[in-house]
Amino acid sequence: MIRSLYCFFLGMLVLSGCAPSHILHYREDVSRDFTTISFSANRAPYYHRSQVGGEHMSFVQVLGFEGAVFRIELILEVGNVDCSIYGEGVVVESDPAGDNTQIVTVVDGEVLFSVGLSAYPYGEYTLKISNL
Repeated sequence: MIRSLYCFFLGMLVLSGCAPSHILHYREDVSRDFTTISFSANRAPYYHRSQVGGEHMSFVQVLGFEGAVFRIELILEVGNVDCSIYGEGVVVESDPAGDNTQIVTVVDGEVLFSVGLSAYPYGEYTLKISNL
């Protein structure tokens, strides 16, 4: 009985401090990682810290709806990481507020646009995606 109560209260403490995840789906292949995210359950910025290099690439796919605006910020830690944003139904513009920052506006219905990250020979980065 005491053990059951302890587990219940411990679970309540852990769950009360956790926000819903942005991640809808994750798939890892030999040299590619694919993460699909949404901001419908969590409006806080999404952070993705990882490393890429050689043939290995990471892709973050963002689900967006018409009128949504996203800020994509690449924070370089080691090396030189390339960031490409592509997809149909979006307009991508450079953010004058900072280097390595793009503004993505969804202009057509619902879309799934991709942020592709690669480096040669190696790079470490943090990707920050904010729903404005």
